[in-house]
Amino acid sequence: MKRALIIVGGIAVLLAVGWGFLWNAGREQVNARLDAEIASLKSLGTEITFSERAIGGFPFAYEVTARDVVIVEAEGQRTYSLPEITARTELSETERLVINLPETFTLEVTPNEAARAAQPELLEQYLVEFETIAAQVTTTGLPGAGRLVETEAESFLAVYGDASTETSMAVELAGFTSRIEHPPQINDAPVTLAADIGLIDYVARGTADTGAAITFEGSVNGAQISGSSMSRSIGELQAVLTGGLTKGFDLTVRSSSNVSRVHTAGSPNTPAGSFTSSGGASAALISMQDGILDLKGDARATSMELVSDSEGSFKGGKVDIEIVDFAYSVPIAPTPDMQPFLMKLAMVDIEMDDKIWSSLDPNDALDRGPAALVLDAEGTMRATKLSTEVQPGEAPPFEVGNVSLKDLNLSMLGMKAKAEGDVEVLQPLNLPVGSVDVTLNNVDEVLEALSASGVLPAQNMLIAQLMLNNYTLPGAEEGERTAKVVMNPEGFFVNGQPLGGPR
Repeated sequence: MKRALIIVGGIAVLLAVGWGFLWNAGREQVNARLDAEIASLKSLGTEITFSERAIGGFPFAYEVTARDVVIVEAEGQRTYSLPEITARTELSETERLVINLPETFTLEVTPNEAARAAQPELLEQYLVEFETIAAQVTTTGLPGAGRLVETEAESFLAVYGDASTETSMAVELAGFTSRIEHPPQINDAPVTLAADIGLIDYVARGTADTGAAITFEGSVNGAQISGSSMSRSIGELQAVLTGGLTKGFDLTVRSSSNVSRVHTAGSPNTPAGSFTSSGGASAALISMQDGILDLKGDARATSMELVSDSEGSFKGGKVDIEIVDFAYSVPIAPTPDMQPFLMKLAMVDIEMDDKIWSSLDPNDALDRGPAALVLDAEGTMRATKLSTEVQPGEAPPFEVGNVSLKDLNLSMLGMKAKAEGDVEVLQPLNLPVGSVDVTLNNVDEVLEALSASGVLPAQNMLIAQLMLNNYTLPGAEEGERTAKVVMNPEGFFVNGQPLGGPR
């Protein structure tokens, strides 16, 4: 028995020594992989250095600890400094690396000369401090091959403050998870993203142009983000956003509710007050393909409230909009030829509270029913230069070819207005040529109600009625007025009557 125990013990020692040799040999492979990771990031414009790297985790894992880590991006414009990072890979899953972020680290942002030339008010450097709770990044896959990056954190807080400008900012992401899939570098496939954020909380303080202290704060609940991009680096993505590349991306953002508030302390020329906006479920799609920017979205139960601290009669009020839908498509990459564009907007059940109505209509003469607005237009246009190339005071960098107003509907105060038509814009003179048909319903009654409410003084009421009779004709239905607006090189004409004189 004793001999058997000695033999078994000897075998165990040999196995342990052999396993130790294998584990130590694997350490070199881990070092080689880490070096490959660093080289891969450097090729994408991110450079990583550290003062010390140690490998532990014997016997069933490799755990790497890097101290005094410095990550430099965008040619030195962004520098992250982390006291320590630990990364662990199990022997059974060597392609899977779990990285634990430190509880605190910093980011230094140094604007380059081009940025400071465009915005002279920029500081030489900005310092952002981060705090994390249970923040972890997991990567699966080898450099150059397909890669999955998963991030999770109970809390991720970024704080910035500058005493010289009395500016501060804090943003917290709570309940954060994300999943980014990178295809193999040899594949012409997009990078995909999916993220969930339980709560986004933010506050920023500074000074307005009037010299008054101003505070922005708010929160977003249940945010969901998903998208894909053909861009493989931050530089390429920035070039896409400015129209410099045709590589596309798409991004979808949803939230269950949101609220934001702006408060200004006031100045000698402007009163103090606050503006609050809130909403229920909302969604937006942002897409860039071949230099065309597409925006689509909707929001439910939007509410906007203004509260004034002034001593005047107007103390603010609240506007509720039950439904907001929009779609917007416009070229932003410069092209020699005109490109299609479209613009759609629908706002349904727009209601103002009694505070606003009491200020506008103290005599209770106006129809206070919900208002609505529908806009549907399309046409052609082109960008003449990149947005980053526009100089201060220069005209917008686009030219319009033609506009088709398919539908414009407005109903409020008991009045309805409708317009549709087609206009061609002659370039380079920017001269509109075409016509628009306008139909008004119950406008006479609304003018009388405005006069009775005190909003429209008697002399202005007379002028408005004269213009209405001069520029519109009776329509087919009772209370209907019509007008045809014609634009040509000679000027603008309404039902044959010149408007504003010749050009």
